Amino acid sequence: MREPASPLETYLASVNPDRAPLVTALHAAVLGAHPDLEVAVKYRMLMFALRGDWRHWVCAIDAHPKKGVALRFLFGVLLADPRRVLRPGSSVLMTWDFGTAANRATKKTGA
Repeated sequence: MREPASPLETYLASVNPDRAPLVTALHAAVLGAHPDLEVAVKYRMLMFALRGDWRHWVCAIDAHPKKGVALRFLFGVLLADPRRVLRPGSSVLMTWDFGTAANRATKKTGA
């Protein structure tokens, strides 16, 4: 009998395959920063929370925006942002947009 799919596998099955490497890398980075975070697919995002507190999730990977992959921080306004990569999304939410490989290639070539 096959083991149930991990949240990452479940999420990757729902996104554009071109975005899978970036989603996988972000997943590894988030868990590398805090291995105790729990992971689940909620609201079409790969969400990370402490001790199952999904109401106050920490961050989420969203691979469904038209422009690419986004890393969202529920209380992002509390984070230092010296590189100025976070854009506001609500009174507390901040998002780091990564785009797609195709978008990044277009920016590099100027096409």
